[in-house]
Amino acid sequence: MILRDIDTGQEKTLATIASPLTFGGPYALSPDGKTLVSTVHTAEKGIHGQFLAVDTSSLVQTRFGPTGWEVDGGQWLPDGSALVVSASRWGEMEGRQLYFVSYPDGRYRRITNDSNQYPGLDMTADGMTIAALRSVRVANVWSIPIEGKTRPKQLTFNATSDTAIGNFVVTRDGAIVFTAPTDHHAHVFTIGADGQNSRQLTLGTSDEVILRTLPNGELVVSQMGEDHTAHIAVLDRDGGNPRPLVRGIGEWLQDVSPDGTTLLYMRVDALHELWSVPVAGGEPRKIATSYNGAATVSPDNRTIAYLTPQELEGASPTTCIVAPIAGGTPIATFTWPPSVGAVKWTPDGKGLSFLVTKDNIANLFIQPLSGGPPRPVTRLTEGGVEDYLWSPDGKRLVLKRTVANVANLWSAGTDGRAPEPITDFATGSIFAIDAAKDGKTIYFLYGNESNDIVLLKNFR
Repeated sequence: MILRDIDTGQEKTLATIASPLTFGGPYALSPDGKTLVSTVHTAEKGIHGQFLAVDTSSLVQTRFGPTGWEVDGGQWLPDGSALVVSASRWGEMEGRQLYFVSYPDGRYRRITNDSNQYPGLDMTADGMTIAALRSVRVANVWSIPIEGKTRPKQLTFNATSDTAIGNFVVTRDGAIVFTAPTDHHAHVFTIGADGQNSRQLTLGTSDEVILRTLPNGELVVSQMGEDHTAHIAVLDRDGGNPRPLVRGIGEWLQDVSPDGTTLLYMRVDALHELWSVPVAGGEPRKIATSYNGAATVSPDNRTIAYLTPQELEGASPTTCIVAPIAGGTPIATFTWPPSVGAVKWTPDGKGLSFLVTKDNIANLFIQPLSGGPPRPVTRLTEGGVEDYLWSPDGKRLVLKRTVANVANLWSAGTDGRAPEPITDFATGSIFAIDAAKDGKTIYFLYGNESNDIVLLKNFR
């Protein structure tokens, strides 16, 4: 963490920490310039941010207040007695809210308490009024056949941000499993492919987020209980009999093999390691020590691809490793442009597809495993690809694009021809996409996300 004098250009290193610890917001310099407050993410009982005060003269570091913070930004009160921060706390469903955090004891209380998000704020010079960015999102699951001119069909009707669906997956038998808030907790629900027979699958004071479904119908979820740390568990298809797969201090799912036998995950205390564990139960195994996301298992369940850390994030070339799923010597190594995302296997297992962002436009490329340069599939100059799905036969793709602030689904071949629209929404956003097993029906999370500025007084 570096402090720079904007007049002289001189820089001063205020604090240095070692991986897996990381700095987070708010990076707020006190009114007298003597203290800079940030957060440090600790690996103690999971990755939980704690406020960190750095004396700009002596460079003494002092942690204060409880752990559990994810902070976007903040402002000091003029007298230096407290900060107002935009933050979320692990284990609290409401997401990014505004908090009053006293200094130096770290006691806190909420200023806002609703289902909206408050990702940013500023404050008047006298500290009496907050101007906050408020984001309101309402989203539901829709479906549309890939062929023909049928209109999209809305399947869920969660009408407010209090009940907005967060994510969903499609099971092999066509049911939709989704996550939505209820009673200040995230729980898992299911409905049929026709939008009927809605049921809540999980209950209680834990928070569950659906991640994947397995071929046998079981559900892979992220479960957060009293320790306020995400753990991966498998549930029966009716939401019962939770079975933790890893008994660690916290895990994040990376992928599941298509046959449902192997799960890849990242430990919160080892951010550049990739681990695997048998879904049926067994000992975890470290399979990569230089990992930077995008792990994906091949269609034949034998091989994985993943990215390694860049020398300079977002600027250095991206390296993709292809290796046996059990670990060991890489089968292939590819060098790609700096900004790469959404890495997926082609359905025949003979290549990798991925998005490359240049000048804020993302296009789709295919990398043959046999070698050679990546081949462009799209050559868009506006409304780049945000996500995509392969058809089971590998002949077509469904693209999620936003053009002129409106999201729609598009169909594209692999021959470079211009994509054709599947939906024709005039407003709104598409937040996630999935497909039926046969690829004939596309399911998507569609709704609106609006932003405004609100003023808050009398918050002290």
